[in-house]
Amino acid sequence: MRISQRQLRRIIMEEMAAHRRQQRLAESRRRRSNRRQLTEGTAGNPIRITSGYLNSLIKEEYAAYQRRQQLAESRRRQRAIQSRRRR
Repeated sequence: MRISQRQLRRIIMEEMAAHRRQQRLAESRRRRSNRRQLTEGTAGNPIRITSGYLNSLIKEEYAAYQRRQQLAESRRRQRAIQSRRRR
């Protein structure tokens, strides 16, 4: 059986439309699941934070801050070294 150019185009367009529908459906499912995850911390489901948990969060954030500062300092040193080499 031979397929005409017009039929082939129609089949391709139908497949592309089906693929787009699947992508939209997957995206809406992701959004719905994200919404469910974001409901924590509402009046009906408050977040309970212990002092130990809060301290661990603070330590993590401080460690991340220090890493960023060290990286920035390292970049500054590298630029200074490279600028000296170019002279």
